[in-house]
Amino acid sequence: MSQKFEMGKTFQPQQIEQELYERWEREGAFLPRQNENRKPFTIVMPPPNITGQLHMGHAVNITMQDILIRFHRMLGDPTLWVPGTDHASIATENKIVEQMRLEGLSKEDLGREAFLERAWAWKERYGGQITRQLRRLGASCDWSRERFTMDEGLSKAVIKVFVDLYRAGLIYKDKRLVNWDPKFQTAISDLEVVAIEKRGSFSWASGDADKPFDAAALAKALAKDPSGHMYHFRYPLAANVAGYGKDHIVVATTRPETMLGDTGVAVHPEDARYAALVAAGAKVKLAILKAGDSRVELIEYVTAGGRPYDRQVNDVGAMHIAFQVENIDEVYRRMVDHGVRFTAPPATIPAGPMAGWRWTYFFDPDGVSLEIIQTA
Repeated sequence: MSQKFEMGKTFQPQQIEQELYERWEREGAFLPRQNENRKPFTIVMPPPNITGQLHMGHAVNITMQDILIRFHRMLGDPTLWVPGTDHASIATENKIVEQMRLEGLSKEDLGREAFLERAWAWKERYGGQITRQLRRLGASCDWSRERFTMDEGLSKAVIKVFVDLYRAGLIYKDKRLVNWDPKFQTAISDLEVVAIEKRGSFSWASGDADKPFDAAALAKALAKDPSGHMYHFRYPLAANVAGYGKDHIVVATTRPETMLGDTGVAVHPEDARYAALVAAGAKVKLAILKAGDSRVELIEYVTAGGRPYDRQVNDVGAMHIAFQVENIDEVYRRMVDHGVRFTAPPATIPAGPMAGWRWTYFFDPDGVSLEIIQTA
């Protein structure tokens, strides 16, 4: 007597997919098969973050990889799909710190080693969520080779690759501006920065008799929101320049605290407003705080060039070359012998973050700047 089979009105994948996938994995269906007559095919999965959940972008990407892997597997090629997850350190730290906050603890309370232990414990507890989701998608990975970006062997391999690339001259190491997270006290990538347009709420210009400076109004605006305000500085010229008509040049910034680190003012060489300044090799007066003194001393310095401190200026600063040397006087003498004309001989920086450093500087109006530094 035959049994009657009834097909459901709707497909219920949970009734068959998980059991089928587990059988495939148990029987080694996703392991590479040796075939000396076929060319191997391998994909290393771009690792999703352990802190998140898979989204539509992951689903599309994983599906495309899976199609290629299954196609080559069906062709008889030795086929390997290596799965893994990324540590996502900033997001992980955020979740752990929030968890600790509920316990009345902070990173400073625990110290580095104890915090790392918590981080690994968190990874072991929650890191498997992503791999479970990958399995539910049907990703035919070789799970016996699953890697985590902070695995010891993997970390050493990454370091080796970077060292090899550096020694081959394919990448370089240098000091660059970074995005600093003041809350977590760490550097973050451009991808982790959310840019928000803001409009300042305070407007004042010196010399306006109808609108005197209101310190209380400025304090109120900054207390409400310290960001989003544009500050304009008038850097005085060391001497008047014929054809310019002003005794200063204006620099605008949203970060007024960087003024104390300014070492020069850069202008576009084709900007007609500053053509007279560039042609005259004009100098400006920049503020440098004396150590232990609240007064501000003004010194003269070259207008164009200077050390760019902002990312936008840094991108333009391909014409700016900086060298760090052990004996600045010897390098200076040899370069002078070869015809390089510096702004001034090497001098010691009296105060600030680079106090004690010795440096000299050269600027060519055609757009090439050269800086030589000897650290303290």
